[in-house]
Amino acid sequence: MIQPRAGHAHDNGRLAVRTGLGAGLAACAAGLAVAAFVPGLPGLLGAAITIGLGTALITPLGFAALAASATEGSARPDDGRR
Repeated sequence: MIQPRAGHAHDNGRLAVRTGLGAGLAACAAGLAVAAFVPGLPGLLGAAITIGLGTALITPLGFAALAASATEGSARPDDGRR
């Protein structure tokens, strides 16, 4: 639910890679803090949701940054061994 929206926002220029990665990493860090300091099942579930949201934001932006940094023709050519 989050990944397609984050990717679409990035493609439309509404979400910069640096901003999105920072927000996603902050969400993951907050989730880890919740897991460490909030006891019981509610803390664990809250942490899992927060970490999942952060990861869902990081993933498409990380791949977009990786694709943007690749030079033309830098992919390994298909050598027919598949």
